[in-house]
Parts: sequence; C-alpha cells; structure tokens
Amino acid sequence: HPQTLDVLLKAAGEGNAAVSVCGYRETTGENPVVHAENIQSVVWTPKDFYMQHIKNFTVAWGKLYRKDCFEHIRYPLGKIHEDEFVTYRILFDQEKLAVVEEPLYAYFVNPMGITRKPWNPKRLHAWEAYEAQIRFFETLGDADLKRRNYREYLDNAFATLQTAEASPNQQELRPTIRKMEKHLRALVRRAWKLGYMEFWMDYDFLKRLYPGKTKLYRYYLEHRY
Repeated sequence: HPQTLDVLLKAAGEGNAAVSVCGYRETTGENPVVHAENIQSVVWTPKDFYMQHIKNFTVAWGKLYRKDCFEHIRYPLGKIHEDEFVTYRILFDQEKLAVVEEPLYAYFVNPMGITRKPWNPKRLHAWEAYEAQIRFFETLGDADLKRRNYREYLDNAFATLQTAEASPNQQELRPTIRKMEKHLRALVRRAWKLGYMEFWMDYDFLKRLYPGKTKLYRYYLEHRY
C-alpha cells in the first residue's frame, strides 16, 4: 500500500517501539482492500503476537525495524527461508511491538507455481530454522511458546513432505524423501512424548509415517468399549 512506510513509522513513534508490523493478505494479483479510515496501531507483547499471528511473526516483510535491531544479528548466508532464522529473535528481543492490523502488505501467491516446479532440497533449510527456534524457546522456558512452535513445525513438515512427493522430480528425490521421513519420525516421537500431538487431529500425518501402528491404534480406540 502506498502509505505503508508512513503508517509503520507513525505506529512505531506512537507506540515507542523499535519494530512496527502491519497485516497482510495473500493475493493472486489483486490489491487487498484497505480501509484507510480504520488505520490505527495497537501495542502487543511479542508473546501475544506470536501466539496469534505466528506466520506474520517469522517473516521479514511487512515490518519496519529500527536500525539498531540488526546491530548484532544478520541473516544467514546461503540459506533460503533466511528470515525464519532471524525475525523471531529480533521481535522477541523487544518489550513491545506496534501493530497495524490493516493488510498494508500484499503477499503474491501463484497457486500453480509449486506443483509445476521441481522440488529443491534447499527447502529443508526451513526445518533447520524450526530446530533453532525450538532451542531458542527452550532457553526462554515458556511452555506455551514451545508448544505453539512445535505445532507449526509439524504442520510445515507434513506439508513439505507432501509437496516433495507430488513434485515432478519426485523420482530423483527418493533418497531425500527417505531422509525426510526418518527426520519426521524422530520429530513425531519428540512431539508425542511432550504431549504436543493429538491422535485424531494428526491421524493422516501419523498414518503416513507409521501406517501399521497407526491403523492398529485406531482399531484399538474404536473397539475398546
């Protein structure tokens, strides 16, 4: 939106915040509708914003940062999904965030792009970022944040596996897919032990990784009474 920088700068000043954030809308080409008369900012704690807007929290775009936010941190070289290694650390370093709910940022989505392009193993850099996030939240000692992060990690992991399996270059990806499956089984065991998974909600994911055990456990649940 033409007013994005002006609005975010004003919001940062009014909220006395080093980072201001705007809302966004996914689009296939059209501009999101913005109600200019409703543009106002509110102050959020980083935790509250993360819990309710996790996708917006981890991306670099749609934000205005004070320069000193990057004084001791840089995006990693050679990584895709590089913002997922960094943005959450910057935002959690703040006491508060100035947030504008209006969708001043338009995120272009090509619904055919992923299925038509060969899948690149570099997309697994996102999993490295999730593992780094888990270590970060463990140091914070906040169970809510850790659970929320695991849930997002699991959902992303399942979607990534499905995308790789549906890719036009899936045959050459078979060794990579087997490594992904091994990693995901370890992730599921960790999440299950922590109580972060629910059998029925995660049934498709569990059946994909543990087909026999999942079917047997379902049979047990359905016939135990």
